[in-house]
Amino acid sequence: VLRYVYCNRHRSITYCASRSTTLAPGQLGAYADSSWADVIPACKSTYSYVLMLNNAAVSWRSALSTTIATSTAAAELIALCSCAQEVAWARKFLSEIGFPQLSPTTIFEDTAAAKAIAEQSNFKGKNKHYELRWQFICEFIERGIIRIEKIPRRLQLADLGTGPRPYPDFIRLSRSIYGDDFSPEVQP
Repeated sequence: VLRYVYCNRHRSITYCASRSTTLAPGQLGAYADSSWADVIPACKSTYSYVLMLNNAAVSWRSALSTTIATSTAAAELIALCSCAQEVAWARKFLSEIGFPQLSPTTIFEDTAAAKAIAEQSNFKGKNKHYELRWQFICEFIERGIIRIEKIPRRLQLADLGTGPRPYPDFIRLSRSIYGDDFSPEVQP
């Protein structure tokens, strides 16, 4: 970590609304991702999210889940839930400083199962114990505060916070988070 920080001390986060390709200028967007049961022996998951504004990160987090997920969809829902909480705070903050978010904030998710459970409010069977925790996600979707969009894993910026990545992927995704390039698909 220290070697990375030392070698990249010249880097900075660059905000440029005119270069934003995924989101409209001034529009908040988020990426949420999770690993599943990767912490041994506790079998807990690591989750991560990144909030983007004007082509660069404004908020991010990578943490160990406090709940043991029983499936990959449940692990992704934990990440989605944490991300939605941060999005709610960021939207209020942006509104207070004069940048109201007029359209729903897009949360990019790479797992179709988590997206389907959140959008359909389908908490049956083994997912029922998550119902109370995820109910506010469904309410946010219904109220038009957030929307969830599925993206391929190679475009998932939050993937950096869930575990080690091959060097080319790390460089490509970190450049997108810093605002160095204009799309997470650009190769180094």
